[in-house]
Amino acid sequence: MKVEIKNSECTPTKIKTLIDYFLALYDVPKWEHNGLIVEIDPTFDFKGDDTLIRWTDINEGFNDKVIVNSLEEFQSKFRLIHA
Repeated sequence: MKVEIKNSECTPTKIKTLIDYFLALYDVPKWEHNGLIVEIDPTFDFKGDDTLIRWTDINEGFNDKVIVNSLEEFQSKFRLIHA
């Protein structure tokens, strides 16, 4: 998981708890998204106060991206897979 931050001079509000969540996890390799096992690369945009989640299916190589605005929204779309 590669975490990227844009516009770090701004202060995030809506995505603050999501940032803290990822910092606590550090490096989690597998997530479940729409029935697929995926790896994710989040990009936090402090100015836009949102997060771009790029995901890639581990088995088939499918990939896409989704924008989330909060920890709750992220958790409604992605589920942590415990190895």
